[in-house]
Amino acid sequence: MYRWPEALCMGVPGMLAALAEVPGQLAGSIGNLFLAGDYMGIPSVNGALSSGRRAATAVADLLASTTG
Repeated sequence: MYRWPEALCMGVPGMLAALAEVPGQLAGSIGNLFLAGDYMGIPSVNGALSSGRRAATAVADLLASTTG
């Protein structure tokens, strides 16, 4: 483990727009693939948590639809 005393996520112009397209580009091409991480939204701990929650909800919805 390496700890930085301070850090800031720096991206290039257009990075967030390009990342927003990733789920749509992968949709339907890989079955049962659920992506989560801070790169799926605003790069931060909250971004990672919210994308994880969205992915978990999608998994739960898929499982509910196949079992019930």
